[in-house]
Amino acid sequence: MSEPSAPLSRSPTPGGSATIIPFRARPAASPSRRAGSARVGSAQAGFVQAGSAQASDPTRDRLARALATLNAALVDQRLAMAQWRSALAELKASAAGLGDTLVHYQANLASLSQGVSALRLQAKSLAAWADRVAPERS
Repeated sequence: MSEPSAPLSRSPTPGGSATIIPFRARPAASPSRRAGSARVGSAQAGFVQAGSAQASDPTRDRLARALATLNAALVDQRLAMAQWRSALAELKASAAGLGDTLVHYQANLASLSQGVSALRLQAKSLAAWADRVAPERS
């Protein structure tokens, strides 16, 4: 098997932004522990029938607690994913509204640009008329 107390070694990732910390190696199992893990293996394969003598086994209790914790974590994860999807839907709606507003502003700016161009042409023609009229009065 593996060494019971292998020291942890930390190795940087290629990008250097994180450090990978490996799990400790499992200690060699004693004969009684191997028998317990064999029972857990058979329990995982088909869960022992109710009322069996193994129902109070500490390994089985530990497995049951681990499964309950895993199920609770999965429920929490599903809830978090639903909230994340909801937030994404709100963001999509907000971005769509922003897009519509920008299109409206762009249309207003185009209209304003046309109005300013027309006023500039009118101002130029008035200035030219004033230049023509002013010398005649003097």
